[in-house]
Amino acid sequence: MAYTAEIYPQYTGSSAIAGKKFLLYVAYENKWNLIGGLRDTGLEISADAIDASSKDNGGWGESIPGTRSWSSSPTVVVKTNNAGDAIIEAWVLDEDLQNQRPALQFAFVNSQTKEYYTGWGTVSSYSYEASYDDVMTKSMEIGGVGPLAKKDAFDANTIAA
Repeated sequence: MAYTAEIYPQYTGSSAIAGKKFLLYVAYENKWNLIGGLRDTGLEISADAIDASSKDNGGWGESIPGTRSWSSSPTVVVKTNNAGDAIIEAWVLDEDLQNQRPALQFAFVNSQTKEYYTGWGTVSSYSYEASYDDVMTKSMEIGGVGPLAKKDAFDANTIAA
């Protein structure tokens, strides 16, 4: 007897998306390159608060949104043949390359829905952690340079403008 998906009942439970589906790519050679070995990938989008409090606020503070920014602090398990990580490391270590290309283009991708955020950023911190009883990891701090755009239909072979 052949077992096929059509015969099983349709699951209508959770629509939550697993964190392992959120991937990070860096642009190089006109394509997106996966940063392999990701363990944690956070993306923070924030705005400064500008104090707009005055005497007529009834004793309550008031603020308005100011300058917006974005940042990320991914952790990567060190693996051999990790093209995306090698692209970032080469940029971090080469001041001439940084002078020619002052920012890298990143894509934070929901691999389940193909929606993604893309923007230019600089790597301001790049560190190794090598505990005797764990895998070797790298951590980095990415600071956004300019806006972050939300897009859909991610394709690793095409860098959308």
